[in-house]
Amino acid sequence: MYMAPTPNGMIARENYDESYVSAANWKLFVSSVKRIGNVIIGRKTFEVALKSGVFPIGGALNIVMTSSKIENRWPGRVIFVGRSPKQALKVLKDKGYKIAMVAGGSNVNSSFIKEHLIDELHLDFQPEVFGRGTPLFAGKAFDAKLQLLGVTRLSKNEVQLRYRVVKKR
Repeated sequence: MYMAPTPNGMIARENYDESYVSAANWKLFVSSVKRIGNVIIGRKTFEVALKSGVFPIGGALNIVMTSSKIENRWPGRVIFVGRSPKQALKVLKDKGYKIAMVAGGSNVNSSFIKEHLIDELHLDFQPEVFGRGTPLFAGKAFDAKLQLLGVTRLSKNEVQLRYRVVKKR
């Protein structure tokens, strides 16, 4: 999973605004998506990315988890699947992918970690906090123990923490 949260765990403002994420962080995220070759997002993230002109991410297969019927204007680059994490992973496996990148939103993140389908978390902390918004994980019951794999300074004010999920309860 790859996300750019605030130190207080928000991944978007109350109106789904992600403008607080730096351009350098966005560039790093896109290069990671291209390296892995795919990205899994939810419907709300899809709508925000489409509106802001960054969807679909080029050079990667974009999987959108949704229960809504959405016309696919990007055949070959985008696949719409149901809300099951295992269904999204099956689509990628059937296409030969061995690694999947989960990139939100909070409901998608929660559904993957709840089903013990997250091996690593890459969190690029942004230097801003706000009280209302979208949390990194939606309010679902789950527990996971993490092991710190590394810390990378991304800029003067940004840091990436990489964790391995070591114990899935």
